[in-house]
Amino acid sequence: MSTYKNISLAVPTLAESQIKFRLGLVRQRTNTYPLDSMDFIMMDLERPDLCHRHAHWCTGDLTGRLLEFLSYAEQVDGRTEPRLPDLHERILRQRRSSGLIGRYAAFHAKPIPPENDFRSGVPRLLPGLLRHYDLTGDERSLDAAIGMAQFTLSQQEEWKTHLKKRGARCIEAWVTEPMAMLYGITGDQAYLDFVALVEECLESPEKGAHSHGYLSTLRGLQVAALITGDQRWNEKPEKYRQTILERGFVMPDGCVPEVFPPGHRNEGCSIADWIMVNLNAGLINGDDAAYAAAEHALWNALAFNQWITGSYGHREITAAGYGMGHFEEAIWCCLHDGGLALAEVARQAVTWRNGTIHINQLIPGKYRLHVPGHPNVEVQILTSYPAATETVVSLHHVAPETKIHLRIPPSIRHPNVVETRNADFVHLRLSGRLGHHVQMCNRGRMLYYGPLVLVPSGYNWSGTVHKPEERNNVPQGYIPQDMPEGLPELQLGEADADGLLHLSAQPLPDWPYFDEGPGARCAVEGSAANVTVKFSDGQLRTIRFVPECYFTSCLALHETPIVFG
Repeated sequence: MSTYKNISLAVPTLAESQIKFRLGLVRQRTNTYPLDSMDFIMMDLERPDLCHRHAHWCTGDLTGRLLEFLSYAEQVDGRTEPRLPDLHERILRQRRSSGLIGRYAAFHAKPIPPENDFRSGVPRLLPGLLRHYDLTGDERSLDAAIGMAQFTLSQQEEWKTHLKKRGARCIEAWVTEPMAMLYGITGDQAYLDFVALVEECLESPEKGAHSHGYLSTLRGLQVAALITGDQRWNEKPEKYRQTILERGFVMPDGCVPEVFPPGHRNEGCSIADWIMVNLNAGLINGDDAAYAAAEHALWNALAFNQWITGSYGHREITAAGYGMGHFEEAIWCCLHDGGLALAEVARQAVTWRNGTIHINQLIPGKYRLHVPGHPNVEVQILTSYPAATETVVSLHHVAPETKIHLRIPPSIRHPNVVETRNADFVHLRLSGRLGHHVQMCNRGRMLYYGPLVLVPSGYNWSGTVHKPEERNNVPQGYIPQDMPEGLPELQLGEADADGLLHLSAQPLPDWPYFDEGPGARCAVEGSAANVTVKFSDGQLRTIRFVPECYFTSCLALHETPIVFG
């Protein structure tokens, strides 16, 4: 949105990088079966007789999320979406005289008129229309969003009762974000007052909540703070963000469970929301630690949650990492929210805040940044991070009084930034050390390369024994190694003065389970390592460790520990 007070987000064009590649995977998945059919996508609004799909009765869910993602990601990776006009037109054709959109009410599997449910004005269709308006300036999008919002305002008594009863810990409380956005666009105080109604009722996640809905609600309050410049809107988001951290609701790799307090599986939507909540916390407060938390979840939890198809979904959470008890691709929600988070990371990579240009994420690309009262600043980031630290940032049209802040990831040892200014041109060069290191968490020890969590790749964790004849005439590693039961201890040797370990990726495995080497789009050079581990029965084994971002979740069809003794 362009209405943030004293804050500007960059207009990015990503260069070739893993972030751009992953955003492209999301785009690709929105075009492949069954999402290659607009009739399939539109089913939650058009609701043709005798036609059904998963979540078809979640009115405006898939349609709204697709409109939201495609609008917000437009041109971020240099690509446009030719289906966007058709999707928008078919959505508008479902408008009703009440201002609502869709044949039946949301939140009901039965065919109930939408006017019969006070919640019918708050599906993800609402922010989708506002993102489309922000992209195109099409007044029909804004008019449609206002029509939905006005229905919600007319149902305030029902909303008050509902929110107080649920402590605003219900999914539909996410209406805070589009209502705050509408206030920013129109200046109508009624929208902000409704946000205040939700904020007043909002209780701690410790009392239980669906994490996607809860974190989206926090995002809306943060947007209210960004639009108004009033820090009071951020008091509960920051308080409850800290609660989530302090209570251990986040896994050591930045993963967020589907529900608070933590349940048995994660959700791609929730991980994406957690990233965006921390991005907004960094934007509001200038908080480098919040940006670091977003980066941590991005490179590890969200990367691992992404499927080879490009989508996101659910995976079982275990005491030491991830399991296979629950495994589900979610093309109706997680796909689009995951893509939205990638676009938000790109848009917040470079920001202007209170007179200072902030370089928040080391993501290669070109960024155009609006600075009030001055020409747009053109920023280019050249980096191979997280493979190495060497980064060059070039800025053009920088006013002499403008300060520049480069956030240095905490995993970089001995960082050194050299800044050179010549008239309105600024050149930054970052150097330092990255390497393998161990970090403690509340569950044990974790192995890293720079910011990347390393996990064992492709072997049998359960202790099942394969027959000898199954191993004949195949490359070593083609059939996963049998391992003793139990979680082993890492045997790593001494670290150097910077806390970095000297581990080797040699020898290369005969049969790598994931893409490695030059041209491997998700690999990170220098990060893989062969590590000796010790099991409880005394056996020592050498196992290959690779970053979570090396591979997508459905290529890790085994127990995947991230924490070790």
